[in-house]
Amino acid sequence: LNSSQIAALTNSALIGLSSQAISGLASGNLIGLDASDIQALGLDLVGLSGSAAAGLSAIQVSAMTSAQAISLTRSALQGLTKEAVSGFTSADIQAFSSSQILALGVDLAGLSAQAISAIGTHNALGVSVAQIQSLDADQLNAFTGGAIGSLSAPAYAAFNEIISSTGYSSSQISQMTSAAIASLTVSQINRLSTSAIAAISAAQAQALYSSQIRAMSATQVAALSSDALGGLTS
Repeated sequence: LNSSQIAALTNSALIGLSSQAISGLASGNLIGLDASDIQALGLDLVGLSGSAAAGLSAIQVSAMTSAQAISLTRSALQGLTKEAVSGFTSADIQAFSSSQILALGVDLAGLSAQAISAIGTHNALGVSVAQIQSLDADQLNAFTGGAIGSLSAPAYAAFNEIISSTGYSSSQISQMTSAAIASLTVSQINRLSTSAIAAISAAQAQALYSSQIRAMSATQVAALSSDALGGLTS
């Protein structure tokens, strides 16, 4: 079937296509499918090849249900363009496994900051160094503290290297474990905004080393909450 013939199929006919039939599609075959057509393919979308996935648009990807999105194979995810990846929603990304996150490669940079914020402790381990390096400042700042703490050691180092020039956000600081706070370098502590400093909890403050505390400016110290100050002296 060519793209015109496939586009002419009714939803009922599309529902009838097996994953094996879908596996035989080429990238150009999918051009005419609209949102309802994509959803009509159901979980048989698992048969989509990497070469066929390369023909999907962001609109078509956004039309997928989360169940369809997570049914995509590693090959299909690798075949998607950066533009197509931008169609994944926060719900899709939250449902992805770490291996699916990794399969997106540097096209992960096609995700919105909101979608990036859906990467969690369960799949952050899939984020690679190359993916971290492909993200812009807004996307990096969208990472939650839990996700940051769940990155692999190399990816965490890459994240820290880049974020050290801008500093962690207050949201990221508030979600960090005490161990993650203790791992921040003196330079990173020094670059924290007053709002990020204000987000430090008593438990996190207790984990700070004396060198980290000394790195804080008077303005930063003044921004610490009374609970955090109590943690410093306990």
